[in-house]
Amino acid sequence: MFLPVTNVVPETISPPVVPDSATLNHVRVLLVEDNADVATIATDFLEQCGCSIIRVGNAEAAIEILNRRNDIDIVFSDIVMPGMSGLELASLSATITPR
Repeated sequence: MFLPVTNVVPETISPPVVPDSATLNHVRVLLVEDNADVATIATDFLEQCGCSIIRVGNAEAAIEILNRRNDIDIVFSDIVMPGMSGLELASLSATITPR
């Protein structure tokens, strides 16, 4: 990513984009996070946005879930985890066809 340096100040600053909870209602998220504190915070935020959460602590458990279920809309994963990384999980999950 290239971000050029500039001295130009924007005329207006856009407010941050906050997801509308109505757009996330009924979205089932598979949360893959090995740190319990981070997982708790992410779960709380996603639930406040209206998502339904399935929480697992590693990529291997996520693969098991993805192999068994076809109702996962989003996989939200840590990148650095013991065992299989989040990047490996992403690559492998693209090839999974649930039973």
